[in-house]
Amino acid sequence: MDIFVYADESGVFDVKNNEYYVYGGVIFLSKNEKDNANRKYLNVEKKIREHYTQYSEMELKANVLDSKIKNKIFRSANECIKFGVVINQEKIRKEIFRQKKSKQRYLDYAFKIGLKNCFLELIKNNKLKQKEATNIFLFVDEHTTATDGKYELKESLLQEFKYGTFNMNYNKFYIFIS
Repeated sequence: MDIFVYADESGVFDVKNNEYYVYGGVIFLSKNEKDNANRKYLNVEKKIREHYTQYSEMELKANVLDSKIKNKIFRSANECIKFGVVINQEKIRKEIFRQKKSKQRYLDYAFKIGLKNCFLELIKNNKLKQKEATNIFLFVDEHTTATDGKYELKESLLQEFKYGTFNMNYNKFYIFIS
């Protein structure tokens, strides 16, 4: 089974100016599911651009669309598996904000754990069979890669979902996809 994940962030990871930072995304458990959702979204986008000419040439972003139009777009994704990661920046250790690479390492970690929790929920609800998952295709819009950690996002996801992780505190080994 191929899994397709599309994600984007909202906000700026900067405790001085923002209270929250959010990752949101959709997950498709097959290419067919992904292609059907894409057709639905493109159809909705086309209708919005035809009916509301002020949006004909711009990217459809939530901060410029009125509620009625946002709801049309959300309804087109009703059948999609959606996930989100919300970070209350005021609860983050202040030293993380001091260096750009530390910030990115934290964001990668938060994204990875949020995605893992979503996968675990899908497994628990019998929507995803762990043994059948063979590939995860991940698309994150404009994602910075440099961190001050051992792994960048790609390696961190491979470690978490394919090779497994070892918890030194509990002497336990965890693997997601075998």
